Amino acid sequence: MNWKGIFQKIGRLRVIAGYIFVFVFFIFSKPDFSLLYLALPLIFFGIFLRTWSAGCITKKKELATRGPYSITRHPLYFGSFLIGFGFTILGGIKWTFLFLIGFFIFYIPKIIVEEDWLRNAYGEEYERYRKEVPLFFPRTFRFRKGGFRWERVKNNREYYLWLGALLFFGFYYLKGKLFL
Repeated sequence: MNWKGIFQKIGRLRVIAGYIFVFVFFIFSKPDFSLLYLALPLIFFGIFLRTWSAGCITKKKELATRGPYSITRHPLYFGSFLIGFGFTILGGIKWTFLFLIGFFIFYIPKIIVEEDWLRNAYGEEYERYRKEVPLFFPRTFRFRKGGFRWERVKNNREYYLWLGALLFFGFYYLKGKLFL
């Protein structure tokens, strides 16, 4: 099996690994809400970024280059990173460290495979875009307006993120108040 096949399998495992991590984190971490002032902005900005991104992309139909896609090539993943980082801050440094390791183990291969797919699908258009926009961490917040539609958010089922984050935070808060 070549590197692309291995990276595809690792990329597909990211969702399952994410659910397992969330379950283990919820059961074994001890909520520390003294860092809520740091965690909440990361979580909310991550949810906002993912929602904005989902409203600007038509997957596998056209190259998204507007809105959040004009400041990072992978704003959905960057939003997920911010959400996960924010939540794990509430569990302590060891959980944040484990999250960072897991995120990069599962998302770097996914990003590499996706970059290869985009290069093959969009050719020169993608190469120009790739040279202008950073891979993951934004370098600038000058962005190209446009492209957002709530219909795309709905079609991309991003509302599940809102519900999942709200439920997780609610139960995690109750765990912290009732059991610790």
